[in-house]
Amino acid sequence: MVLLGQEGNEIQSLLNICGIWATEMGMEFNQKKSAVLVFSGIRLNNGWEIQGKKIEEGERYRYLGVNISVGKDMFSEERQILRAKAEKGRAVVKSRAMWTFDRYTITRQIWKSIFVPAVTFGSAIVVHKNKFWESLETLQRDVIRFSLGCRFNCAREFLEGEGGMSSFIEREVRSKLLYWRRLKNLEEDRWAKRVQEVKEAMRIRTGWDRRVEIAGRRLGYKKRDWVELDITDRQIKCQVTAMFTNVWLESLGKKSSLQEYKKWRKVRGGVQGIYSNGMGSGLMADARAGMLDTLELRSKFGEASVQCRVCRAGRENIDHIVRGCEALGGRREISLEKALGFESGEMSELEITKARLSNWRKRTWVVEGSREGNLNEGVG
Repeated sequence: MVLLGQEGNEIQSLLNICGIWATEMGMEFNQKKSAVLVFSGIRLNNGWEIQGKKIEEGERYRYLGVNISVGKDMFSEERQILRAKAEKGRAVVKSRAMWTFDRYTITRQIWKSIFVPAVTFGSAIVVHKNKFWESLETLQRDVIRFSLGCRFNCAREFLEGEGGMSSFIEREVRSKLLYWRRLKNLEEDRWAKRVQEVKEAMRIRTGWDRRVEIAGRRLGYKKRDWVELDITDRQIKCQVTAMFTNVWLESLGKKSSLQEYKKWRKVRGGVQGIYSNGMGSGLMADARAGMLDTLELRSKFGEASVQCRVCRAGRENIDHIVRGCEALGGRREISLEKALGFESGEMSELEITKARLSNWRKRTWVVEGSREGNLNEGVG
Protein backbone atom coordinates (compact mmCIF):
# COMPACT_ATOMS: atom_id res chain seq x y z
CA MET A 1 0.00 0.00 0.00
CA VAL A 2 1.23 3.49 -0.87
CA LEU A 3 -0.17 6.67 0.66
CA LEU A 4 0.65 9.97 -1.01
CA GLY A 5 0.21 13.39 0.56
CA GLN A 6 1.51 16.93 0.24
CA GLU A 7 2.01 17.54 3.96
CA GLY A 8 2.38 15.71 7.24
CA ASN A 9 -1.19 16.21 8.47
CA GLU A 10 -2.58 14.80 5.23
CA ILE A 11 -0.43 11.68 5.55
CA GLN A 12 -1.51 11.20 9.16
CA SER A 13 -5.18 11.48 8.16
CA LEU A 14 -4.70 8.73 5.59
CA LEU A 15 -2.89 6.60 8.15
CA ASN A 16 -5.80 7.01 10.55
CA ILE A 17 -8.27 5.82 7.91
CA CYS A 18 -6.14 2.77 7.14
CA GLY A 19 -5.67 2.03 10.84
CA ILE A 20 -9.43 2.14 11.55
CA TRP A 21 -10.19 -0.13 8.59
CA ALA A 22 -7.49 -2.65 9.59
CA THR A 23 -8.73 -2.75 13.20
CA GLU A 24 -12.30 -3.42 12.05
CA MET A 25 -11.04 -6.26 9.84
CA GLY A 26 -9.04 -7.77 12.69
CA MET A 27 -5.71 -6.94 11.03
CA GLU A 28 -2.60 -5.30 12.43
CA PHE A 29 0.07 -3.24 10.62
CA ASN A 30 3.75 -4.01 11.15
CA GLN A 31 5.45 -0.66 11.64
CA LYS A 32 8.86 -2.28 11.11
CA LYS A 33 7.89 -2.92 7.51
CA SER A 34 6.60 0.61 6.95
CA ALA A 35 8.34 3.93 6.41
CA VAL A 36 7.63 7.55 5.55
CA LEU A 37 9.67 9.05 2.69
CA VAL A 38 9.90 12.83 2.24
CA PHE A 39 10.73 13.56 -1.39
CA SER A 40 10.60 17.35 -1.30
CA GLY A 41 9.81 20.31 0.92
CA ILE A 42 10.62 20.74 4.60
CA ARG A 43 11.53 17.53 6.41
CA LEU A 44 9.10 17.65 9.37
CA ASN A 45 8.77 14.55 11.49
CA ASN A 46 5.29 14.87 12.96
CA GLY A 47 5.46 11.52 14.72
CA TRP A 48 3.42 9.55 12.17
CA GLU A 49 1.45 6.69 13.72
CA ILE A 50 -0.85 3.90 12.65
CA GLN A 51 -2.88 1.92 15.16
CA GLY A 52 -0.90 3.69 17.90
CA LYS A 53 2.45 2.49 16.51
CA LYS A 54 5.08 4.99 15.44
CA ILE A 55 6.33 4.89 11.84
CA GLU A 56 9.90 6.08 11.32
CA GLU A 57 11.05 8.33 8.51
CA GLY A 58 13.39 6.61 6.06
CA GLU A 59 15.72 7.36 3.18
CA ARG A 60 14.65 4.41 1.01
CA TYR A 61 11.96 1.77 0.73
CA ARG A 62 11.50 -1.36 -1.36
CA TYR A 63 8.01 -1.45 -2.84
CA LEU A 64 6.84 -4.31 -5.09
CA GLY A 65 10.43 -5.28 -5.76
CA VAL A 66 11.55 -1.77 -6.76
CA ASN A 67 13.84 0.31 -4.56
CA ILE A 68 12.63 3.89 -4.11
CA SER A 69 14.85 6.50 -2.45
CA VAL A 70 14.50 10.16 -1.54
CA GLY A 71 16.37 12.82 -3.44
CA LYS A 72 16.32 14.28 -6.93
CA ASP A 73 16.33 10.86 -8.57
CA MET A 74 14.07 8.39 -6.78
CA PHE A 75 15.46 5.40 -8.74
CA SER A 76 19.16 6.14 -8.36
CA GLU A 77 19.67 3.39 -5.79
CA GLU A 78 17.59 0.98 -7.87
CA ARG A 79 19.96 1.48 -10.82
CA GLN A 80 22.97 0.71 -8.65
CA ILE A 81 21.35 -2.51 -7.48
CA LEU A 82 20.39 -3.55 -11.00
CA ARG A 83 23.87 -2.90 -12.33
CA ALA A 84 25.34 -4.96 -9.48
CA LYS A 85 23.00 -7.81 -10.45
CA ALA A 86 24.13 -7.58 -14.06
CA GLU A 87 27.80 -7.63 -13.06
CA LYS A 88 27.13 -10.63 -10.85
CA GLY A 89 25.35 -12.32 -13.75
CA ARG A 90 28.32 -11.78 -16.02
CA ALA A 91 30.58 -13.47 -13.46
CA VAL A 92 28.14 -16.33 -12.86
CA VAL A 93 27.69 -17.29 -16.52
CA LYS A 94 31.46 -17.41 -16.98
CA SER A 95 31.84 -19.74 -14.01
CA ARG A 96 28.85 -21.95 -14.85
CA ALA A 97 29.59 -22.45 -18.54
CA MET A 98 32.31 -25.02 -17.93
CA TRP A 99 34.31 -26.64 -20.70
CA THR A 100 32.37 -29.91 -20.44
CA PHE A 101 29.22 -28.10 -21.59
CA ASP A 102 28.26 -26.20 -24.73
CA ARG A 103 29.51 -22.79 -23.67
CA TYR A 104 27.53 -20.89 -26.30
CA THR A 105 24.20 -22.47 -25.35
CA ILE A 106 24.66 -22.57 -21.58
CA THR A 107 25.89 -18.98 -21.36
CA ARG A 108 22.95 -17.61 -23.33
CA GLN A 109 20.38 -19.66 -21.43
CA ILE A 110 21.64 -18.65 -17.99
CA TRP A 111 21.92 -14.97 -18.91
CA LYS A 112 18.55 -14.70 -20.68
CA SER A 113 16.50 -16.84 -18.29
CA ILE A 114 17.88 -15.63 -14.95
CA PHE A 115 19.69 -12.31 -15.07
CA VAL A 116 17.89 -10.45 -17.85
CA PRO A 117 14.51 -10.79 -16.04
CA ALA A 118 16.20 -9.68 -12.81
CA VAL A 119 17.66 -6.46 -14.22
CA THR A 120 14.64 -5.58 -16.39
CA PHE A 121 12.09 -6.13 -13.61
CA GLY A 122 9.68 -3.21 -13.51
CA SER A 123 11.06 -1.62 -16.70
CA ALA A 124 7.50 -1.31 -18.04
CA ILE A 125 6.73 1.40 -15.48
CA VAL A 126 10.07 2.52 -14.03
CA VAL A 127 11.89 5.20 -16.00
CA HIS A 128 15.63 4.81 -16.63
CA LYS A 129 17.69 6.90 -19.00
CA ASN A 130 19.42 5.51 -22.07
CA LYS A 131 22.81 5.91 -20.40
CA PHE A 132 21.84 3.33 -17.78
CA TRP A 133 20.60 0.82 -20.38
CA GLU A 134 23.78 1.31 -22.40
CA SER A 135 25.88 0.46 -19.35
CA LEU A 136 23.99 -2.83 -19.03
CA GLU A 137 24.40 -3.38 -22.77
CA THR A 138 28.18 -3.25 -22.30
CA LEU A 139 27.94 -6.11 -19.80
CA GLN A 140 25.68 -8.11 -22.12
CA ARG A 141 28.12 -7.74 -25.00
CA ASP A 142 30.85 -9.09 -22.74
CA VAL A 143 28.67 -12.13 -22.03
CA ILE A 144 28.06 -12.70 -25.76
CA ARG A 145 31.76 -12.27 -26.51
CA PHE A 146 32.56 -14.93 -23.89
CA SER A 147 29.98 -17.34 -25.31
CA LEU A 148 31.49 -16.99 -28.80
CA GLY A 149 35.12 -16.98 -27.70
CA CYS A 150 35.85 -14.16 -30.16
CA ARG A 151 38.28 -11.28 -29.95
CA PHE A 152 37.48 -8.09 -28.06
CA ASN A 153 37.57 -5.93 -31.20
CA CYS A 154 34.73 -7.76 -32.98
CA ALA A 155 32.04 -5.23 -33.84
CA ARG A 156 29.04 -4.88 -31.54
CA GLU A 157 26.72 -5.43 -34.52
CA PHE A 158 28.31 -8.84 -35.00
CA LEU A 159 27.74 -9.69 -31.33
CA GLU A 160 24.09 -8.62 -31.62
CA GLY A 161 23.61 -10.73 -34.75
CA GLU A 162 25.32 -13.86 -33.42
CA GLY A 163 24.22 -13.61 -29.79
CA GLY A 164 20.52 -13.53 -30.56
CA MET A 165 19.78 -11.23 -27.62
CA SER A 166 17.63 -8.12 -27.74
CA SER A 167 19.29 -4.93 -26.56
CA PHE A 168 18.08 -3.45 -23.28
CA ILE A 169 16.74 -0.40 -25.12
CA GLU A 170 14.67 -2.73 -27.31
CA ARG A 171 13.37 -4.57 -24.24
CA GLU A 172 12.38 -1.27 -22.60
CA VAL A 173 10.55 -0.03 -25.70
CA ARG A 174 8.63 -3.29 -26.02
CA SER A 175 7.71 -3.50 -22.32
CA LYS A 176 6.50 0.10 -22.08
CA LEU A 177 4.36 -0.13 -25.21
CA LEU A 178 2.83 -3.42 -24.03
CA TYR A 179 2.05 -1.88 -20.63
CA TRP A 180 0.54 1.18 -22.32
CA ARG A 181 -1.82 -1.10 -24.27
CA ARG A 182 -2.69 -3.00 -21.10
CA LEU A 183 -3.38 0.29 -19.32
CA LYS A 184 -5.58 1.40 -22.18
CA ASN A 185 -7.71 -1.79 -22.02
CA LEU A 186 -8.14 -1.94 -18.24
CA GLU A 187 -11.58 -1.74 -16.65
CA GLU A 188 -12.75 1.75 -15.76
CA ASP A 189 -12.65 1.10 -12.01
CA ARG A 190 -8.96 0.16 -11.95
CA TRP A 191 -6.84 2.74 -10.17
CA ALA A 192 -4.00 2.67 -12.68
CA LYS A 193 -6.34 3.61 -15.52
CA ARG A 194 -8.11 6.26 -13.47
CA VAL A 195 -4.80 7.90 -12.55
CA GLN A 196 -3.75 7.88 -16.21
CA GLU A 197 -7.06 9.46 -17.26
CA VAL A 198 -6.65 12.20 -14.64
CA LYS A 199 -3.12 12.87 -15.90
CA GLU A 200 -4.36 13.20 -19.46
CA ALA A 201 -7.27 15.42 -18.45
CA MET A 202 -4.92 17.74 -16.53
CA ARG A 203 -2.29 17.52 -19.28
CA ILE A 204 0.32 16.16 -16.90
CA ARG A 205 3.23 14.48 -18.70
CA THR A 206 5.47 12.43 -16.47
CA GLY A 207 8.77 10.85 -17.41
CA TRP A 208 6.93 7.62 -18.17
CA ASP A 209 4.57 9.37 -20.60
CA ARG A 210 7.53 10.88 -22.42
CA ARG A 211 9.27 7.51 -22.68
CA VAL A 212 6.12 5.93 -24.14
CA GLU A 213 5.84 8.77 -26.63
CA ILE A 214 9.47 8.29 -27.65
CA ALA A 215 8.87 4.55 -28.01
CA GLY A 216 5.93 5.23 -30.32
CA ARG A 217 8.03 7.60 -32.42
CA ARG A 218 10.65 4.87 -32.81
CA LEU A 219 7.98 2.86 -34.62
CA GLY A 220 7.12 5.81 -36.84
CA TYR A 221 3.96 7.00 -35.06
CA LYS A 222 3.23 10.54 -34.00
CA LYS A 223 1.76 11.04 -30.56
CA ARG A 224 -1.86 11.46 -31.73
CA ASP A 225 -1.60 8.50 -34.12
CA TRP A 226 -0.14 6.29 -31.41
CA VAL A 227 -2.75 7.17 -28.79
CA GLU A 228 -5.61 6.44 -31.19
CA LEU A 229 -4.00 3.31 -32.64
CA ASP A 230 -5.76 -0.01 -32.07
CA ILE A 231 -2.94 -2.53 -32.01
CA THR A 232 -2.47 -6.00 -30.51
CA ASP A 233 0.37 -7.24 -28.33
CA ARG A 234 1.64 -9.44 -31.13
CA GLN A 235 1.70 -6.53 -33.56
CA ILE A 236 3.64 -4.42 -31.05
CA LYS A 237 6.24 -7.16 -30.59
CA CYS A 238 6.59 -7.72 -34.34
CA GLN A 239 6.91 -4.01 -35.12
CA VAL A 240 9.50 -3.44 -32.40
CA THR A 241 11.55 -6.43 -33.61
CA ALA A 242 11.33 -5.29 -37.25
CA MET A 243 12.32 -1.73 -36.38
CA PHE A 244 15.41 -2.71 -34.37
CA THR A 245 16.37 -5.25 -37.03
CA ASN A 246 16.37 -2.47 -39.63
CA VAL A 247 18.52 -0.33 -37.35
CA TRP A 248 20.90 -3.26 -36.97
CA LEU A 249 21.12 -3.77 -40.74
CA GLU A 250 21.87 -0.09 -41.28
CA SER A 251 24.64 -0.26 -38.69
CA LEU A 252 26.11 -3.32 -40.45
CA GLY A 253 26.50 -1.27 -43.62
CA LYS A 254 28.64 1.28 -41.78
CA LYS A 255 31.19 -1.29 -40.57
CA SER A 256 33.91 -2.11 -43.08
CA SER A 257 34.74 -5.39 -41.33
CA LEU A 258 31.14 -6.59 -41.67
CA GLN A 259 30.52 -5.98 -45.37
CA GLU A 260 30.76 -9.70 -46.15
CA TYR A 261 28.79 -10.58 -43.03
CA LYS A 262 25.95 -8.33 -44.18
CA LYS A 263 25.68 -10.23 -47.46
CA TRP A 264 24.99 -13.48 -45.64
CA ARG A 265 23.13 -12.46 -42.47
CA LYS A 266 19.78 -10.68 -42.85
CA VAL A 267 18.22 -11.50 -39.47
CA ARG A 268 19.36 -11.39 -35.89
CA GLY A 269 19.26 -14.58 -33.92
CA GLY A 270 21.15 -17.35 -32.25
CA VAL A 271 23.13 -19.71 -34.44
CA GLN A 272 23.14 -23.38 -33.49
CA GLY A 273 25.70 -26.01 -34.36
CA ILE A 274 28.50 -23.61 -35.25
CA TYR A 275 30.14 -22.73 -31.96
CA SER A 276 31.66 -25.09 -29.42
CA ASN A 277 34.34 -24.75 -26.76
CA GLY A 278 37.54 -25.20 -28.73
CA MET A 279 40.09 -22.79 -30.16
CA GLY A 280 38.71 -23.29 -33.65
CA SER A 281 35.26 -22.14 -32.54
CA GLY A 282 36.55 -18.78 -31.34
CA LEU A 283 38.59 -18.36 -34.52
CA MET A 284 35.46 -19.21 -36.51
CA ALA A 285 33.69 -16.31 -34.78
CA ASP A 286 36.61 -14.01 -35.63
CA ALA A 287 36.45 -15.11 -39.26
CA ARG A 288 32.69 -14.58 -39.50
CA ALA A 289 33.17 -11.11 -37.98
CA GLY A 290 35.92 -10.27 -40.48
CA MET A 291 38.40 -9.81 -37.62
CA LEU A 292 40.58 -12.92 -37.90
CA ASP A 293 44.14 -11.87 -37.00
CA THR A 294 45.59 -12.34 -40.48
CA LEU A 295 48.45 -10.40 -42.02
CA GLU A 296 46.00 -8.85 -44.49
CA LEU A 297 44.05 -7.41 -41.57
CA ARG A 298 47.26 -6.21 -39.91
CA SER A 299 48.37 -4.53 -43.14
CA LYS A 300 45.50 -2.08 -42.72
CA PHE A 301 47.20 -0.81 -39.57
CA GLY A 302 50.79 -0.63 -40.84
CA GLU A 303 52.04 -4.23 -41.26
CA ALA A 304 53.83 -4.48 -44.62
CA SER A 305 54.01 -8.17 -45.59
CA VAL A 306 50.82 -10.13 -46.33
CA GLN A 307 52.45 -13.39 -47.45
CA CYS A 308 51.00 -16.45 -45.73
CA ARG A 309 53.19 -17.42 -42.78
CA VAL A 310 52.33 -21.10 -43.17
CA CYS A 311 52.67 -21.92 -46.89
CA ARG A 312 54.58 -18.81 -48.02
CA ALA A 313 52.37 -18.70 -51.12
CA GLY A 314 49.39 -16.37 -51.40
CA ARG A 315 47.93 -13.58 -49.35
CA GLU A 316 47.18 -14.49 -45.75
CA ASN A 317 43.47 -13.71 -45.52
CA ILE A 318 40.36 -15.52 -44.35
CA ASP A 319 39.58 -17.13 -47.70
CA HIS A 320 43.15 -18.39 -48.12
CA ILE A 321 43.28 -19.95 -44.66
CA VAL A 322 39.83 -21.55 -44.81
CA ARG A 323 39.94 -22.83 -48.41
CA GLY A 324 43.20 -22.21 -50.27
CA CYS A 325 46.25 -22.87 -48.08
CA GLU A 326 47.92 -26.13 -49.24
CA ALA A 327 49.84 -26.50 -45.99
CA LEU A 328 46.61 -26.58 -43.95
CA GLY A 329 45.14 -29.63 -45.67
CA GLY A 330 45.00 -28.73 -49.34
CA ARG A 331 42.53 -26.70 -51.34
CA ARG A 332 38.82 -27.12 -50.66
CA GLU A 333 36.16 -27.17 -53.35
CA ILE A 334 33.56 -25.42 -51.25
CA SER A 335 32.19 -21.89 -51.11
CA LEU A 336 33.40 -19.58 -48.37
CA GLU A 337 29.78 -19.14 -47.25
CA LYS A 338 29.42 -22.85 -46.51
CA ALA A 339 32.89 -23.13 -45.02
CA LEU A 340 32.00 -20.42 -42.46
CA GLY A 341 28.49 -21.72 -41.81
CA PHE A 342 26.52 -18.92 -43.46
CA GLU A 343 24.90 -21.35 -45.89
CA SER A 344 23.49 -24.67 -44.79
CA GLY A 345 25.85 -27.56 -45.35
CA GLU A 346 27.35 -30.59 -43.70
CA MET A 347 28.57 -30.21 -40.14
CA SER A 348 31.74 -32.04 -41.12
CA GLU A 349 32.71 -29.06 -43.28
CA LEU A 350 32.44 -26.73 -40.29
CA GLU A 351 34.65 -29.05 -38.25
CA ILE A 352 37.22 -29.02 -41.05
CA THR A 353 37.16 -25.22 -41.03
CA LYS A 354 37.69 -25.13 -37.27
CA ALA A 355 40.55 -27.60 -37.53
CA ARG A 356 42.24 -25.53 -40.24
CA LEU A 357 41.86 -22.36 -38.20
CA SER A 358 43.31 -24.03 -35.09
CA ASN A 359 46.20 -25.46 -37.10
CA TRP A 360 46.88 -22.07 -38.66
CA ARG A 361 46.84 -20.35 -35.28
CA LYS A 362 49.26 -22.81 -33.69
CA ARG A 363 51.66 -22.70 -36.62
CA THR A 364 51.68 -18.90 -36.77
CA TRP A 365 52.43 -18.81 -33.05
CA VAL A 366 55.49 -20.97 -33.74
CA VAL A 367 56.59 -18.72 -36.61
CA GLU A 368 56.15 -15.54 -34.59
CA GLY A 369 57.86 -17.09 -31.59
CA SER A 370 60.92 -18.13 -33.59
CA ARG A 371 61.11 -14.70 -35.24
CA GLU A 372 61.05 -12.96 -31.85
CA GLY A 373 63.75 -15.34 -30.63
CA ASN A 374 66.00 -14.46 -33.55
CA LEU A 375 65.48 -10.76 -32.93
CA ASN A 376 66.38 -11.18 -29.27
CA GLU A 377 69.56 -13.08 -30.19
CA GLY A 378 70.55 -10.36 -32.61
CA VAL A 379 70.11 -7.67 -29.99
CA GLY A 380 72.20 -9.63 -27.48
